[in-house]
Amino acid sequence: MSHSMLKLDRRKKVVIEGALQRRIVLSVCLPMVAVLAVVLLLQMGVDQAIRAGTLDVDGKILGMPERTLSAILFFVFATAWQLIHVLKVSHRIAGAMHRMRTVLQAYRAGDPDARIRLRKNDLQLELASEINATLDWVAGEAGQAFADRSATDETPDAVKKAPAATV
Repeated sequence: MSHSMLKLDRRKKVVIEGALQRRIVLSVCLPMVAVLAVVLLLQMGVDQAIRAGTLDVDGKILGMPERTLSAILFFVFATAWQLIHVLKVSHRIAGAMHRMRTVLQAYRAGDPDARIRLRKNDLQLELASEINATLDWVAGEAGQAFADRSATDETPDAVKKAPAATV
């Protein structure tokens, strides 16, 4: 690629869709930071209890030094929390995409009333409302214009015989 092509392909802004990107970043980062804070507070509490002598461990818990055990437990809990949370976020994106795809397939199959209905936490609500507005427009104005052309048989044969698009 030439230098001018690379320059045209570059993104001009870091934040394109501010509200959506803010929600995604916060929904991925905040739970992990909260878990880290809780684990840090627990670790500080356990360390203080060991130093104060209220927790007698003889330097080992389950045959391991307390620092090693706390590091292992931290890793296990942080990994489990992150996997669960990433799965939730991916469902908010993939579930919405699946619903959009099935509605568009139903619309192409001949259901003029097919509309996208997403859950309130799905991350593509704005896109779904735009697609629904486009489907309403197609069913309204464009649908009427197409019906008028069909009634006068001015529709080109290529449009009549066009295959359905595949996803």
